Parts: sequence; C-alpha cells; structure tokens
Amino acid sequence: MKPLFDKGSSDAHDLVKQVNQVYSKWKKYLGNSKEKTVTYTRPYFVGRGILTVNSGLVQIKDYATENKIAELLEPLAEMQRGLSSLKSTFHKMLTDKKLLNYFGQEKASV
Repeated sequence: MKPLFDKGSSDAHDLVKQVNQVYSKWKKYLGNSKEKTVTYTRPYFVGRGILTVNSGLVQIKDYATENKIAELLEPLAEMQRGLSSLKSTFHKMLTDKKLLNYFGQEKASV
C-alpha cells in the first residue's frame, strides 16, 4: 500500500507532525512538573486523575478543554483537521477505481 500513499498528499506525514506538535506543547505546558492532578472525573482514570507527559491525546484534549488552555486547544484542533483530511484521503484511496478500489467491482481481465 506504500506506493498508493506515496502518490497521494502528505496528509499522513502532516498528521504525525501535528501529533508531535501537540505533545511538544503539552510537554512545554507541564514544564518541570512530572504530573498534573485533575479535578474532574473520566472513565479512563483508575483512582485519582493524574496526567503525565505520556498521557494520551484524549486525556490531553479533555484537560485542555476543562481548563480552557488555548495553547493546547489550538494544536489539538489543527490535529483534528489533519485527521479529517487524512480520513478523506484514505477513503478516496479505498474507493477510487484507479487506486485500490477496495469496495468496487473487480476489474475485467484482458
């Protein structure tokens, strides 16, 4: 499938960069703190709600949303747009008759 991705846009590469940007901003936000204790509850917490530099994207998004932290919300929104773009590119690759045509009819053999 790599050749199919190489023909397309750089959406996948852009998304990786955007994810890295979120983690870079998160690490900068944490500063010298090794963890943040949260005051809200979520089903993914076992016991006290503690976030670290290695927290997941959903946990970072929830923290930024709860605390209205623009410096985190902005790269998270950009990452979400990148994910939407990549999904669109992937869907086109799957359905385009000139590409993978995963859901289409079999091509007639010559």
